[in-house]
Amino acid sequence: MSPRRLFTTLLCAAPLATIAAPIWQQSASAEVELGVRDKYGETPFRAEFVVVGPEGRRETKAITVEGGAFGLVRYPADFEGYLAPGAYRWTARVGGKVVASGRFSFEQDERGRQRLVVED
Repeated sequence: MSPRRLFTTLLCAAPLATIAAPIWQQSASAEVELGVRDKYGETPFRAEFVVVGPEGRRETKAITVEGGAFGLVRYPADFEGYLAPGAYRWTARVGGKVVASGRFSFEQDERGRQRLVVED
């Protein structure tokens, strides 16, 4: 192989040698999906979800739901807050009336392991 050809071959192979193998990272997060629907309803409605956190912090998210569909929100992703350890309660109101409610809790141990418990 001529010196010129060897140089060209090495020059073309150099970028391949500097490409590192992927280094994968992962992430996981806890969130609760809250939902409400009018089972036999055909008309759209507006639902207001209220979540009260462990420190008494109250967060609200209102959505418009198509008739017959579930109106879903995710806590904390669809709200302004964050998920702190403790007990939570939530309600969904339509037309000012509570039509759904429940509780959940978020726990974190000393090693940083997290557990989300949906109570109802």
